[in-house]
This record gives sequence, C-alpha cells and structure tokens, in this order.
Amino acid sequence: MQLSLLLAAFSAHAVLAAPRIKRDALKSCVEEVFGGNAALRIVTPTDPTYHDARIGEAIQFTQMPVLIAYAEKPYEVAPLIQCAKTSGIKVVPRTGGHHFLGYSALQDALVIDITHIDYVNIAADKKTATVGAGIRFGALYTALGQQGLDWTGGICPTVGISGFLSAGGFNMQMRQNGLGVDNVESAKVVTSDGCIVTASRDENADLFFAIRGGGGGSYGIVIEWTLRMYEFPRSAMVYLQWNGSDTRFDIAKTFHEWAPRADSALSSQVNLYKNRTDVIGWCYGCTLDKLQGMVNASGLLGIGKPAAYISGGCNTINARLFGYGVNECGADEAVAQVAPFVVNTIQQPFVQIPGYANFTYNETTKAPELPPAQPWARFIRLSKSFMVQKDKLLTDETMKNAISRIDELDDAAQGWIEWHAWNISVAGDAAFAWREQAYSHMEFIVSSSADEKVHAGYVKWFKSLEDYLRPLVGMASYSGYMDDTISTPPLDSYYGANVAKLSQIKSKYDPQGFFANTSDQSFAIHKSLLVESSKYFQRCLDGPFAESHTNTIDLNDTDDNADENDGEVNVSISPLTLGTYVKLCYFTRLTAQRVKRCRRNAADHPGEDAVYYEVSPFSLKPCDMHTPHDLTELVDMWSLCDRFHDDLLLGKVSTAIRETLDVGATKLGCGGGGGDAQQQHGAEWWVFNFANGYVALASLHRRRDDDVEGLMERLRDLFVQNCSPASWERLAGQLPSEFVVAASIAFQAKMATLMPHEAAIARVNGASLCYECKTRVQTALKR
Repeated sequence: MQLSLLLAAFSAHAVLAAPRIKRDALKSCVEEVFGGNAALRIVTPTDPTYHDARIGEAIQFTQMPVLIAYAEKPYEVAPLIQCAKTSGIKVVPRTGGHHFLGYSALQDALVIDITHIDYVNIAADKKTATVGAGIRFGALYTALGQQGLDWTGGICPTVGISGFLSAGGFNMQMRQNGLGVDNVESAKVVTSDGCIVTASRDENADLFFAIRGGGGGSYGIVIEWTLRMYEFPRSAMVYLQWNGSDTRFDIAKTFHEWAPRADSALSSQVNLYKNRTDVIGWCYGCTLDKLQGMVNASGLLGIGKPAAYISGGCNTINARLFGYGVNECGADEAVAQVAPFVVNTIQQPFVQIPGYANFTYNETTKAPELPPAQPWARFIRLSKSFMVQKDKLLTDETMKNAISRIDELDDAAQGWIEWHAWNISVAGDAAFAWREQAYSHMEFIVSSSADEKVHAGYVKWFKSLEDYLRPLVGMASYSGYMDDTISTPPLDSYYGANVAKLSQIKSKYDPQGFFANTSDQSFAIHKSLLVESSKYFQRCLDGPFAESHTNTIDLNDTDDNADENDGEVNVSISPLTLGTYVKLCYFTRLTAQRVKRCRRNAADHPGEDAVYYEVSPFSLKPCDMHTPHDLTELVDMWSLCDRFHDDLLLGKVSTAIRETLDVGATKLGCGGGGGDAQQQHGAEWWVFNFANGYVALASLHRRRDDDVEGLMERLRDLFVQNCSPASWERLAGQLPSEFVVAASIAFQAKMATLMPHEAAIARVNGASLCYECKTRVQTALKR
C-alpha cells in the first residue's frame, strides 16, 4: 500500500475523532491567542498542508492531531495550554519532530510547535547563551559560530534542542565535555497551570533534574534554555573505511576493546553495513600526531586494507561534516562555502511528501546572506537501541551473531549498526540513568517501506533481534531512540533507577496529569486477570499507557471467589501509580484465598507446621496451615518486584523463599521410607516443589544474577542433604531435566562417599531420563 493511500485513509478519522464542539472551541481560542496572523500559524485536518505539518522526520506514523499551532513567542505557550485545558484537549510540544515513534504529534491532541521560538542571545562575557527552546542545531551552530562559540550538541542539523536534552544529549564531544544535559545552566518551563518557572540547580532543582534526560513533554513545556558556552579548539579527525563484509567482526571487536578505553578526548563510532565498515572519530583539541598515534595503537589499521583519512587542524564545522562526504580538514574558507547547505537550517526543514503541499511560515535562517540548508530527507525508519554496560560486555559469540543479522536484510533496507563508544569521564546531576555504566551504545537502523508486506518483514527481523540480544545485553536503552516493541518495561529501560523519582516530580508539577507523551489507552482490568499467563498482565506492565499521565485506569476489584460480605471496590487510579498497583494486585492475587484460609483455619489446626504467608503490601508473615507455599509463585513474586525495582518487597520475598526452603527440607523424604500414604504424598509434593522452584529460579537467574544464584545453591544443598540417593533415583525421571542435571551434579560428592563414579553413572542410566539429560549428567559425573 502506498504512503499517500495510507495518509488519505486516516484523514477522515482525524476529522471525526475529537468531538466537533471541542475542535471548534480549541480553534477559536488559539485564533484569539495568535491574533491577526492566526490563519498562517494554525493547521487543521481540513487544510492541504496538514499531513506535511503533522509529520516530522519519520513518516510511517498515523497519529492525527486536532490542531497544530505554531508559536512564535515564548509568552504564547501558556495561553495555548489554557486553550487546550478549557477545550478538553491534551497538549504535546514539538521542537525537531525527530521522535522515532512520532510522540510529538499525537491523536486528538493540540500540537504546540515551538520551532519559531529560536532566538539566540549570547551573554556579554560569552560564558552562556539563552536560546529559544525550539531551535534546531543547524541554526544554533550558525548563530554561535558567528561569535566564535559552540555547544555540545549532536551532528544532525535539523534535530531540535529540547528533544535532544530530554533524552540526555549524547554527542561527539561527550567523553571530554559531557552530555548535552551537563552543559545546561537553567531553563524556563511553562507548567500545566500556565505558570512560567525557572528551573536550575538552585531553583526548582527537582524539575531541572527531570527535564534533562527524564523524558520530553511530561513535566511542562520548556520555552528557553541557558547553555554553557564553549570555544571549541581545532581538532584532529579520523575516517576509516573497509569494503566487503569479511572483516566486520574483527573491526567491531577491536573497536569495542579500544575506543571506549581510549583518551577521553576521542569520541568515535563504528558503522557496520552489509558490504562495508566505517570508523569515524573526533579527537577534541588533538594534534594530527596525537590522533595518528592513537589510531596506530588501536590495531584497526592492521585489519584488511582500509582506506584511511586522518587529518588535523579541523575547525568545528569541518569536524561535524567529517566522514559525511568530507574526508579532510580543509581551509576554513573552503569549508565556509559548503557549510550553509548543511547547517543554515530553516524552521521547517523537511523534504516535501509526494502528493501533499508543504507547510511554510516565515521561514528564516541565522545567516540570511548565505544559502539555506538543503531540505532534510524523511524516512520510514525502524530502529532499536541497546546500551552495552561495563559489567555486561558482549561476548565474541554475541557480537558475531548481532553483526551477521544485517546480512539477512535485503539491500533496499539499507540496514546498518551505528555503534558509539561511551565510557564518559564527566560526572553529572541530571536524570539520564546510564552514564556511569554505559560502555557503548548500539543502534540498529533500517529504512523501511510503504509496502505493508515488506515493512512487516522488517518488523519481524527486529523482533528476532530483540528476542536474541535484549536478554544478553540488558534493558538499558537510549530514550532518544524510543522503540514500541522493546521487550523490557519501557520506563525502566529508558530511565532506570530514576523512574520513581521522576514520577514524583511529575506529580508535583503536573498533578492532574495534563501533559501526555503517548496516546491515551485505557483498559478495564479485573484483578483476577492480573496473572502472568493473562494477556492483560503484560499490557499492564508494558502497555504504552504506562507512560501516559492524562487518562485514568478504571479497575473493578471484585473478587469472584470472595465472601459475599467482602464487598466490591471500584476505583480509578492514575497511571503514575499503576505499576505499584499491578504489582500489589498480582502479589495478593497469588495468596488472596490462602490468606483467608490461614486466618480462618490457623487456630483450628495448631498441629500443622507447614509454612504459609499472610500478605500485606509491605510484610510477609509465617502462618501455620496445612497448605504449603508454592516456590514457583514466590519466584514469580520475586521476578515482578525485580521488574518494578522494589527492593523492599524483593528482600521480603527472598526471606520468604529461604524460610520455605528450610521448612520444605524437613519434608523431603522423597517418598521413601515409612509413613502413611498421605505423608508420602506430601513428601513427594515437596520434591516437585523444589524441582519446579529451581527451574523458576534458574530462569530468573538468567536475567538477574545476584541473590538468585545463592538461593539456587541453597536449594540444591538442602535437597541433597535431605533426600536419599535411592529415593532420588526413583523420582528423577519425573522431574524437569534442568533440575535433574543440577541435582545429579550436587549428588556427586555424596555419591562419591558411597560408591565409585561408575556406580553413580549406572544409577543415572537406570533412571527414566531423556537421552540428552543422561548424557549431560554422565559427562558431569566423569569430570
């Protein structure tokens, strides 16, 4: 299906989605704010320029805003927010329009485009500059360059500064000068109540923390930034290129071992394609000799026969163009002839969408005497981000597998891996979560197609990549490259340990949840469905609404199995606390009926000593009753608490598992010996409970390897100490093979005191095990 048909198909929906009375009220209000030129600065779904206006760089998204308003002055933003509130319409701000998921143009929203708020005022001492929050990097660099100044922004000239800073702001000087968020002195922010507040390290410091790396459009709309200025020195640059694919792994491995550990003046990346590999590096303030020595020592030049371009004396504009069509540090005058075509950006810089009219309004540049930048290409882009952590570096096998996947794509996909060296030396105080641990950053990029079948194939390729690489690399990702198919909880993946703090800041500055950065999604959820086997459970954990702060979630808390007098509770809960609610609902769901039985029956069964747990949100208490606790359920609780970073409950669950193991060990007769049938059945239950609990712990261990491994060892030791080899042989064939292997190896020491290894192997052969399991046990016992 062609793109134009897709756009046309959604146009009617856009016009009808929001009630007409709301749309009309909003438009009238915005017209009053804008005054005489309102018609030039307002775009609605009925306008011929609507599709161009609503779409930024990424063109595959089908969100349809109610209205797009182009603000010119900072003081217009607050009344525009009020217009939306009185009309019952949500607001999203937009600067660069580069968001990979199109979150700056959402369904039924008022888009406040601030790209025309792009002034640059440099302080007299040239140490700082206040800039309009809608400025694009090309315009910023052009204006600052006229005064011999610069700033730690990105390479892409059409990216807007506010979106860049909301993600953290990684750049090609970051290992020396820090991230973009480290080079901000203050900001002016319009909050949901229409107030303009200053955020800095001394004033509203919590808000200042959040808006730097804590996500965009959530806490308010930034209208101005005060930036710390730099006079960038001349630098040395490197660009290496290898043709073919046979050297890709060797290059990537060498780069990964060298670049993040190199002198912090060097920021670099390796780009891996199907048929070539590039390395680009900016050595900030370095001489040619210094960079040449670093590259010589890297080992890269000894791999194959690369084309090598190493040059010194680059001015900053030259350095930003290096490796992108420019491979030498040329004379400043020559660079100045080329630079405007790249960096002298206008406010609406994108190429026209075929079949649709361009939106333009008062397009200006910071160097009007020079040619404007060429229109920036739009993409149908798919992307995935992986932060490689210092304590979880890629193995050779993982690296080879990841690189080889590029070969599965057709040439039209133009698939590639952009791999940046991190290991930042500069300390920071912003919300960006991965500074200390980030060793490198991998981004996989594909240029997709308007053909639905082709696009679906690329989506499938990315899913396979996610399924393979995410468990090995971990959840950490860069929020500037958001991905709606990420398999880990998105908020945790982008904001790490700062999620709870950011939620508190959000509640403080936007208590009604007015600002939204994803589309509204609301689900009616019954707590009896909040189990991991339920489709609703995963939606609760990972659904897009987890980042939405304007809607409420209606929850019917009726317990179908509860006593009649327990009553029914219907509540609406803010998505800010939804994660905690889901966690506690699931936690109590696993034990709700047993807690009631415990309360009713504990006094009636004083002789029963099997452990059970009475649950409240922050405590687990042993309770005597005849139904023992299922270890797999406790491990599920552990896993859930881990996903929500709830260390308090995590510790409680760990204690509960240990107590359960201690009690269970006394019951491990393995079905052997005396006792009546009921006792024997109970003993066998504990064998299976230990076995299934071990498998669940092992699965969790593959994601989290601290206390889980200790619990696995404790389980094995208790099992071997309390279960006889004879009884073990009888039941082993009925247990999960993963546990059989682990327990058999643990039994080795015990067996060695009773019989030779050959006899132990014979015993394993006699058990009803699968062939693969027997082989693994035999191999382990022979060691």
